[in-house]
Amino acid sequence: MLQIQENPYLLYFCGNPRYDDSKLPFAPSLMTHFRKCLKPKALGEINETNLRDVAKAEEKDKSIDATCAQSNIRYPQDVSLLNSAMENAEKLLDVLHDLADGIKSRTYRKRAQKDSLKYSRNRKHTVKETREAIRKQLNYLKRDLEAVDAKLALGK
Repeated sequence: MLQIQENPYLLYFCGNPRYDDSKLPFAPSLMTHFRKCLKPKALGEINETNLRDVAKAEEKDKSIDATCAQSNIRYPQDVSLLNSAMENAEKLLDVLHDLADGIKSRTYRKRAQKDSLKYSRNRKHTVKETREAIRKQLNYLKRDLEAVDAKLALGK
């Protein structure tokens, strides 16, 4: 009843032309009268329908709601993501390298790790530092991917 009294939209729906909180649109006893007019079977069906709708809504909320779940997703611009991609490319190069080919292609593996650690150890990063670290890691990754493409072109 208070919701109807406080909500102008419900008041209008009930037939009141304007908001007036001094009187209710109908007496509380009228709700009791309507409830008595309904048979127990109809009340049971209404209650079951309400419970079923609430259960469906709760299931939907459980399946969608992931606000409390921990996620280990890194942002695409993250330097560590580029570093791990570079490390995977280097592992692939190690697998593709054949001792009969001679010298391995230059990958700057140690320098790339050093640059990545230098960036990740700083707590606060300026935009310039972030862009420089991303540029360096992209260049290291580009070099590794070009070497992988060259090995695959040879039929490895």
